[in-house]
Amino acid sequence: MPGNRCTNCVNAQTQCTHARLKPVKNIRPVKNIRPPPPHPSLIVKTARDYIEEILGTSTVYIPPADPHQVLVQIAQYARTLEERLGALEAPILSPTSRSTKALSPGALEAPTKRPPLVKGLLTGLPPNPKANLFYGESSSLQFLHSAIKRMHGNTSIMLGVQRPEFWTTQPWEKLIIDAPQQIFPDDDLLTSLVDIYFERINPIISVLHSPTFRQSIAESLHLRDQRFGAVVLTVCSLASRYSDDPRVFLDGVNSKLSCGWKWFHQVRPLSASFSPEPSLYQLQLLFLSILYLSSTGNPEECWIVAGLGLRSCQGAGAHHRIGYSRMKPLEAELYKRVFYLLLVSDIIMSSIKGRLCLIHDMDFDLDLPLDCDEEYWETPNAVQPRGKPSTSAFLVAYLQLMLIVGRIQRAVYPVNGQPPSQDTIAELDSELNKWVDALPEHLRWNPNQENQIFLDQSAALYASYYHAQIVIHRPFIPAPGKQSMSNTIFPSLAICANAARSCGHVMDVQTRRGRGLLPLPQLITMLFDCAVVLLINVWAVVGKSRTTEHYNRATADVQNCLRVLRFYEQRSQIAGRKCDIISAMLNIGKYTSDVPSLKRPRDMGEAPDPSEVERCPISIPISFGFSVRPTVRAH
Repeated sequence: MPGNRCTNCVNAQTQCTHARLKPVKNIRPVKNIRPPPPHPSLIVKTARDYIEEILGTSTVYIPPADPHQVLVQIAQYARTLEERLGALEAPILSPTSRSTKALSPGALEAPTKRPPLVKGLLTGLPPNPKANLFYGESSSLQFLHSAIKRMHGNTSIMLGVQRPEFWTTQPWEKLIIDAPQQIFPDDDLLTSLVDIYFERINPIISVLHSPTFRQSIAESLHLRDQRFGAVVLTVCSLASRYSDDPRVFLDGVNSKLSCGWKWFHQVRPLSASFSPEPSLYQLQLLFLSILYLSSTGNPEECWIVAGLGLRSCQGAGAHHRIGYSRMKPLEAELYKRVFYLLLVSDIIMSSIKGRLCLIHDMDFDLDLPLDCDEEYWETPNAVQPRGKPSTSAFLVAYLQLMLIVGRIQRAVYPVNGQPPSQDTIAELDSELNKWVDALPEHLRWNPNQENQIFLDQSAALYASYYHAQIVIHRPFIPAPGKQSMSNTIFPSLAICANAARSCGHVMDVQTRRGRGLLPLPQLITMLFDCAVVLLINVWAVVGKSRTTEHYNRATADVQNCLRVLRFYEQRSQIAGRKCDIISAMLNIGKYTSDVPSLKRPRDMGEAPDPSEVERCPISIPISFGFSVRPTVRAH
């Protein structure tokens, strides 16, 4: 310091008595020789000495004559530690991929690199290792960080008197989730269900890493960590839909629709609760809950849970590439996958419900998941070996398609009700065509595909692709007896009917030759929409059929969709509802009322006689569980 006066004496405006050995120039220090101790009257205690005396248990602490000087010295020592820690954290937390944007006009100049996570030691907040949350550039904390850096460089000036009653979470404010004790399947059943999950579900919806997941179960982590235990229980719930083991059903309930509920009801409160400390396990639980709930009698929960999952992702910074630089490759890959799947879930549920999506393309900055098998995820910059088709290629293509569906939803069904232009429709059709042309060879539709995993993946992609075509053009289907809309040149009914017919045939082949149920949350709705479009086409082209045989031939494609839905209703309550609605619509369109009824097939793989149509009660509710928003172009 100037004048060889220490900071303490400068602040106290007193004569400096600090004793310090001054270095002698041009003399090499001699090792293992200590200087003589100073006289006791010249010894000045450091802040660490005071802290040792205050916190020590061997002797009774006696306050000094001037406690103010001790307080100032300890505060300055704490500030020094804070600055050192901040200097160490800054390089770790600073973005490496790109520089951050400047503050808004008129604001303080932003630093060239900004840490993605604003922690307590960087902003004067109390250090809390659990407060590992993301705060964007518009947040007050980031603005405060920029202000501090503008005025004081990399130092922090916020250290001061922090009253505990205002800086700590009070007991009555703490979030308490009353979760029941977790009861897992028997060891043999647990092993079987985990095998089923990674054989049947994970190749389609790849959100878990099989080697580490299995290793964690082998180490009994699910018995020690409730968050991981909740993920395991949800995995068991999903896998139970593919198991005929009687232990997967609720005790005393004679219904296959109860499969998995004995485990899912243990985690259902957790999936609907907000946690202020989002973790990878919590995000995985939220998505897996959506996948399970989508086939139950209350799929409305999926939309709520998807929104909660996306908000949790934003809180954890999983939507921004900056936070991934400090992660290990495997952890980063799993975070990316769960974020994108939650994003897609929100797009799907919002499209089904006719509601707004929570996040759009410009609201996240993140690369797509890796296009390589899970055995390479732990390797930095992993690449799939040439000549070896990747099972993960499906997820990348599926996410790309669902992002297009999100754009379709915003363009074709805007909130203000304004119909899109013909150019917009043409651009969306072009996007879909480019997407399908870019599919890898092993994912192109081939009904004779020998690899059942690739057959299932291809069927899921093409069924979703055909349904996307329907979503684009169905608002322009003309009303019965009327010509096409004057503001469009597209043969919308023909396009939708061809897409619905193709979707039904793809799913029929997959049902007969694939590995069973496809774990897609929107699959039941896709088949239902296809059946409705085909019925509209029959009514528009055929009209009232003169004979039952003629009507049955005209509705063969509708019955094909119905047959696939019968396959799914064995384990899906919502699929059974859709079957009843389609059956009722088939009966409404008959010319005569004395048509032989169609009995339900007894076996999941048994196809119904196409010459028969199931008879439903005439008195059916007008509302079938869905609503149509009237607009000038919807018919």
